[in-house]
Amino acid sequence: MDKGDFSVLSQGCIVVQRQRGSGAASRDPSTAISGWPCPFHSDYLHCALCREVRLLEEQHPCCVSVEEGGKSRDGDPLFLVRLTDKASAASGSPRRRLRLLISFGEHAREFLPVESFFKLVRDWSAAFAAGDPQTVFLLGQSELLLIGLANPDGRRRLEREHAWCWRGMANGVDINRNADWSWGGPGSSGSPRSEEFRGAAPFSEPETRWRPPPSACPPPPARSRTRECA
Repeated sequence: MDKGDFSVLSQGCIVVQRQRGSGAASRDPSTAISGWPCPFHSDYLHCALCREVRLLEEQHPCCVSVEEGGKSRDGDPLFLVRLTDKASAASGSPRRRLRLLISFGEHAREFLPVESFFKLVRDWSAAFAAGDPQTVFLLGQSELLLIGLANPDGRRRLEREHAWCWRGMANGVDINRNADWSWGGPGSSGSPRSEEFRGAAPFSEPETRWRPPPSACPPPPARSRTRECA
């Protein structure tokens, strides 16, 4: 792929410039990484992500619910998105529903996982609304609990400072090494200078403390699938 050839990764969430032909790479240090032009509009990303999450529920109310589960250390909202057949979940069936918790965007510089979150929700909800038998069956038997952006503070710092290789939270803690499971073990560091900095203690960061286990998440409120999906 040519350096001047970029594709659009999403619709309205992360804007990627499409440059074709023999366009020269930008040498502006605020928008380049090792000679590659930075494709991201840094003042737009984080706000667009929050808007996009809210739009998911507005566009697909029959199978998408958005909840604000807490606040990050810097006060950004932490969103939990539920993807399930709401009418089936509220029917009172004694059958136990499978719940799966998936987290995206733990590291600030990893853009594609967040894009994958949006694509997953858009594709599944569109297929559900269209009556795709397999999707209707899966969302009728299970509930996906999705954290679309687990590290909003780190993402905001990356955008604000154009630090496109920034990995951790805004304070440098690696969210993947801040839980209590094997805390302080191999693969983590006690140094704030390390990309694998585990933090001062297990669950020292709000971003790791707020995540509920899937078994503790109550089902979404009853809503009429027929009315909402018409």
